Amino acid sequence: MVGITIKNNFILLCFLFTIMFPIACNKFTGNSSNKCPVISESANAAASLPPATENLQVDIYLDATLSMKGFTETDTFSYYQQTIPLLESSVINTLKGEKFFYKFGSKTEILNDRSFLQAQKPTFYADASFNTKTFIEGVLENANPQNLTIIVTDLFQDNADVNQLSEKIKPKFINNSLAIGILGIKSQFNGNVYDVGTNNYSFPYKTSDDASFRPFYILAFGSHSNIARYFDALEQDGIKNFPAKQRIILSRYLSDKPSSFQGGEVVDKKNINELNAVIVSNEQNLTNFGEFRIRKEREPAVIEAKLPFQQLSGIVNFSEQLEPEVESMICSQAGSSDSGAGNTRSFTSYPSAAGAIVVNAQLNKPEGINLKIDVAPEKLEGSEVNAFHLILRPKQTSLPGWIDEWNMTDSEIEMWKRNPAEFNGTKTYNLKHFLQTLWTTTLNVHKPKAADFYLYIKP
Repeated sequence: MVGITIKNNFILLCFLFTIMFPIACNKFTGNSSNKCPVISESANAAASLPPATENLQVDIYLDATLSMKGFTETDTFSYYQQTIPLLESSVINTLKGEKFFYKFGSKTEILNDRSFLQAQKPTFYADASFNTKTFIEGVLENANPQNLTIIVTDLFQDNADVNQLSEKIKPKFINNSLAIGILGIKSQFNGNVYDVGTNNYSFPYKTSDDASFRPFYILAFGSHSNIARYFDALEQDGIKNFPAKQRIILSRYLSDKPSSFQGGEVVDKKNINELNAVIVSNEQNLTNFGEFRIRKEREPAVIEAKLPFQQLSGIVNFSEQLEPEVESMICSQAGSSDSGAGNTRSFTSYPSAAGAIVVNAQLNKPEGINLKIDVAPEKLEGSEVNAFHLILRPKQTSLPGWIDEWNMTDSEIEMWKRNPAEFNGTKTYNLKHFLQTLWTTTLNVHKPKAADFYLYIKP
C-alpha cells in the first residue's frame, strides 16, 4: 500500500472467513474486477522537484554601469572582485557545462575569450555606450529559459522600475514553472551609487568595515535545482568565507516532493481499520494513498498519522498551520463493456461527501506533518468506496527577515538627499517590493503545496 504497518488482524480474519463463507467475503472485499483502480499520481509527480540538468549552458551577464565601478576601486581586493572568476569556475567544476559571458547596461554585448575578467578592473565600466543606463529587462528579453541565466548587478535599475522587471519575468519563467534565485553578497565599495530612487539621485559612498559593506546580487533564472546547484557551487568555490551573504529561491517547490502516505505512519485510530489492496485495485503500484474501512457505521472515526516532509533550504518562510483542500469522489459504474464481461468502474466526483471528513494538519519540524482526520460515517456514500483527494498548503508565507534589513525606502532616500553624508549604502532600493512581487506572482500562479495524497474509505 504505502509503507504503513497494518496493526490489526483484518486480513487474516477475512482469509479464514473466505474459507468458510467465500461468497460473503467476496462481497465484503470486492474482487479485483469490481474494484475501482486507485487514482493516478501524475499530478503529484508533476509537483516533484526535477533533478539538476547535466551539461547545462550558463549565460552570465555582468552589469557594466557606473554604479558597479566602486566595487573595483577599494583599498583591498573586494569580495565583488573575488567573485568574478568564481562565476566561471562554478560552471566548470560543478555544472560541467558551457558558459558564455556578456556585459550589459544601455545595451548587451558578448564578451570573448577571458575578457570577462576585466570586470575586476575600473576600466571595464568606462564605456559610455554601456555605463549610463541599467536595462536588466533587456537581458531578460534575450534570456533562453532552457539555460541557466545569471545576472550580476547592484539592482539599481534605471528609473527604479522593478515592476517592469517583474512583468518580464512572469511569462518567461514563473508561468513555465521556472524559479528565480537571488544571492546577495556585501562587499567593499568606494565610488558613486547612481539611479537611487525614482528621481535617479546619486550619492558618494565608501565602506569602512564589514557593517558598511554594499550589496551586489547574483540573480539566477532557470530550474530550482539548477539554481540551487549553482549557488552551492559558488559557496564551495570561495564565497563561503565572505562575511555577509544571503540567498533565497522563489519557486513552486517547498520540498523535493509533496508529502503523502508513502513512508508515513498511522499512529492512532478509532473505529476504523487500515487495509492493504482490499477495497481498491492498485495494478500501477502507486504509493501516495491510504485505504480504510469503518468498523461501525453509526459511530465517528478518527485517523491520526505522521507524514514525512523535508523542507527545501533557502526558500520562503511558511506557517506550521496547513490548510486542506478536499475533493470527494465515489467508486461508481462507468458503463457497460463491449465484451459483455460486466461494467467498468471508476471514481467520479461526489461533492456531497466532502463534509464526511474534517482535516487538521500541522507542520512539525523536523519530524514531518501531524495529520488528524475526523470521519463522519453517516455522510459517506454507504454503498460504495469513497475517495478523498487531499492537498495541504501553508496557511501563510513570508519572505525572510534579511530582505527587510537590506531594503531601502523612498522616505530614507529623501532624508539622505537633504543630508548626503548620511547615505546608507548597505541597502538596496525597492528590494522588498521586487522580491515580494515575484513571490506573490509565484504563489498565485502555482499555489505551492506541502502534501498531496488520497484516502479511500468504505463504510
